[in-house]
Amino acid sequence: MTEKSNPSPQLLTFAVAGLVCALLYYIYKDVNRQVETIRAEAAAAQTDAAPIKQSGPLAVACPDSRYEGKQLFSQYYEDYILDFVFQDVGKGVYLDVGAAEPTRFSLTHNFYLKGWRGINIDPVPSYKKLYEQQRPGDLFLNIGISNEAGNLLFYECGEGCGLSTFDKAGAKKLAKEFGFKFEESFREIKVPVVPLRQVLKDHPRSEIHFANIDVEGWEKQVLESFDFNQVRPEVFVVESTAPMSTSQTQLLWEHILIENGYVLAMTDFINRFYVDRKSKKLTQHLERFSTVDLCVRRSKIKRGLIPTSYKDWFRPKPKSNPPR
Repeated sequence: MTEKSNPSPQLLTFAVAGLVCALLYYIYKDVNRQVETIRAEAAAAQTDAAPIKQSGPLAVACPDSRYEGKQLFSQYYEDYILDFVFQDVGKGVYLDVGAAEPTRFSLTHNFYLKGWRGINIDPVPSYKKLYEQQRPGDLFLNIGISNEAGNLLFYECGEGCGLSTFDKAGAKKLAKEFGFKFEESFREIKVPVVPLRQVLKDHPRSEIHFANIDVEGWEKQVLESFDFNQVRPEVFVVESTAPMSTSQTQLLWEHILIENGYVLAMTDFINRFYVDRKSKKLTQHLERFSTVDLCVRRSKIKRGLIPTSYKDWFRPKPKSNPPR
């Protein structure tokens, strides 16, 4: 009796590699097809003043973005996206961790002007006075968020910099990459940190429509500090790239949201948007994310903005100035 021969390890490796290549090629072709469709629609719109309408069961006119003069504030379409998803909510509630300035590049200021209110959290000391002056109806907490209470060293690069962080290694890497001195650009200060579950125990909210997390490499610690049995935001927005980089970071923290019942609704390739599976409006939210995703891509392509898809990561990275 002869033994049954098994495939060689080399053959299995080649087979797996072939399957992976085929999958990547399929994704590449699908993204190309979507982008070409949107580009053609955008070109046609150049000669037509009427709003562009999406075909199919979700037919809508794409709303104006800040590029058409609408009063929006975020840096990267975030409030445009959320404004569409929550278009029928009159006075909602938000939670903004790493909120930065109250107006400039703010994801929540548009909602504040519409009557929403929420909790804004940022360790940069100078933002406290700005929120008191410009957003007196909101709660601003001048603290940091982490998975354990205590005090941590915070590396602050100044008002408006947008790169202040608890991640010293990340700040040093950034300084080295852009050729400036870490000690001159980042000021080390000690700040109190608490878990989000403690914040929401001290300042309870019966509902939160969306939570934004933009903390320059500290996303995992923030998400680990959340008690999903306490209150469940309908939508989480989490920055998913390393600071000043196209490197994706979601593998470090995405499992926390998935394990707690959230599903990825869309990515703009800098942020990722997740919807609570338990939300009564789950289907509506997912449909609206699908629609506004097309609108965002169309707007970017029309204006030459990137990224519009994963393949844009392979384009040459534009030169950027250091924080100071």
